[in-house]
Amino acid sequence: MTSEIEQRELLWQARWKEAGLARAHAVPGRPKHFQIFAYPGASGFLHLGHMRGYTYADLVARFHRMAGQQVFFPAGIHASGLPAIVFANRVARRDPDVLDGLRERGVPDAEVPHLEDPERAARFLGQTYWKIWERFGLLLDPEAYLLTTDPDYQRFIRWQFLRLQERGLLVQKPHYAPFCHRSGPVSVDSSETDIARGGDAEIITYVAVPFPLEDGRTLLAATLRPETVYGVTNLWVAPDSTLKEWHHEGRRYLTSATAVRKFLDQVGGTEGPPVPASNLLGREVTIPLAGGRCRSWPARSSTRTWGPEWSCRFRPTPLRTGSRP
Repeated sequence: MTSEIEQRELLWQARWKEAGLARAHAVPGRPKHFQIFAYPGASGFLHLGHMRGYTYADLVARFHRMAGQQVFFPAGIHASGLPAIVFANRVARRDPDVLDGLRERGVPDAEVPHLEDPERAARFLGQTYWKIWERFGLLLDPEAYLLTTDPDYQRFIRWQFLRLQERGLLVQKPHYAPFCHRSGPVSVDSSETDIARGGDAEIITYVAVPFPLEDGRTLLAATLRPETVYGVTNLWVAPDSTLKEWHHEGRRYLTSATAVRKFLDQVGGTEGPPVPASNLLGREVTIPLAGGRCRSWPARSSTRTWGPEWSCRFRPTPLRTGSRP
């Protein structure tokens, strides 16, 4: 039994559909507005967080429509690439989460094997997404619905790239991508493989803290908590690891090989010779900001990825009590 609010929703959604409000109509002289959101990948089931983002786009489109503009608001499914293949593979290995999601959406068990094909899986998910968009009342143009694997859409993209190339707006250069010599390109980020989980990709920004050595070189330690430098008591270095020199603006730094590669990519400089971490054990360094000196000691638990680590000790600060003025 539907509530009164749901009944009103369905009533007005039916009237909008009957009036064709979502369809784009070419009217000479009227201003145009093109609205779109990023097509979801065919990799899983939508959740409320996705609908929040789509609703923002719908609100903007409605505003321009009410202002008398011609609104073109298409929608589609990103069916090419890895997402659909990953979903089809999960169906093939009978992933419990995927099977539960299919049952909740009324898919008979006999139909499940058909979704092991990525193309069929993408079309099934696309139909599921469209039903959800319609139920939420999004005014999307039904005549513009597409899958990125559709031949017409692929020709459109090809035309688009040719126009950009003619105008000199495309740059061709090598780039790094995850690759397996047995399986080919791979996806290592869940945000690219399962939109039902929302993804977990994020940028982690480290701060490189300099600890000058007495020989003029500087040890760089990466941290997420630079404010703790005031309590540094000593540095820790993996004794069997190898650090690298990084030369930048006339200065010589010592840090991990991984960090040197990132510095070269981000700020430039040159790569120097390798330095065994064992050569630094017991050496004194200057503590930045806080002043004073401390030594570096061996710690096999220390990471080889970001180089030296430090230990901190803080003295408790007594609270001052008294009456307010």
